[in-house]
Amino acid sequence: MLAGTGFLTWHVVLVKPRWNPKQSSMYLVFDREARERALWIAADMSAAGFFSGQTATAAGKTCLYGGGGVQFEQLDLKEFRLLGSNAEASRMIGRQAREGAYC
Repeated sequence: MLAGTGFLTWHVVLVKPRWNPKQSSMYLVFDREARERALWIAADMSAAGFFSGQTATAAGKTCLYGGGGVQFEQLDLKEFRLLGSNAEASRMIGRQAREGAYC
């Protein structure tokens, strides 16, 4: 799709320092220490190993409206690279991305 047009296409994730399905992600807004410990990771979606080729169904509670499962293709976690922590300046994370294996 986009990768075929020459656009660099990344999947970027903010990894929360605490994962608790009963706790809202809003704690990242109010808890500065937790917010700064969050990590940014990214993977090049055009990489040959990005998609694992295996599909699964997400639990209903992960769906936007809370009902039924959604089909998804699993991603190979080995394709993800650390860009930096949320405590770092955006310019630093952007520079690391540009200088990394994705460009």
